[in-house]
Amino acid sequence: MDKRIYLCLAHMSGKEQAFIKEAFDTNWVVPLGPNVNAFEEELKHFVGQNKEVVACQQVRQPFIWD
Repeated sequence: MDKRIYLCLAHMSGKEQAFIKEAFDTNWVVPLGPNVNAFEEELKHFVGQNKEVVACQQVRQPFIWD
């Protein structure tokens, strides 16, 4: 697969701040939860081809399995 998804440094403004506030308000200040699940689902649809994806904070890019 030749597609790459480049990641960048976080920029905290507008929507990002609202997501951070929501994470603290709902006690989901861990690398899992509804926002991570939603991100993985959207990434899965972006990648397509019946792939599964997992977001992992210890790596520089998501894993993609057939």
